[in-house]
Amino acid sequence: MSDLILSSPLTAPHGLWVTIMNWIGQTIGNFGWTIVLFTILIKVAFSFMDFFIKWNSRLSTLAQQRCAPQLEKLKKKYSNNQQLLQTQTMAIYKKEG
Repeated sequence: MSDLILSSPLTAPHGLWVTIMNWIGQTIGNFGWTIVLFTILIKVAFSFMDFFIKWNSRLSTLAQQRCAPQLEKLKKKYSNNQQLLQTQTMAIYKKEG
């Protein structure tokens, strides 16, 4: 009974990654080098995404640093009205981008 489950088409590998692996494997012909090349391609793709994530994080940190003095003034001015403080804070963030 377990042989039927393991040989089922539902358990066969499928999807984008398998398609890419098969294409690389057919091009190169050696499964070991296919895995190495596939790993390098994935690493490069995720390195670019990691770079852009870090870039955006840095820009957001710089924007928060520019807004910090204004936010401190708002906290002192609207210390008793949290709702107004929150709307003014959002206005500053929108203005700074």
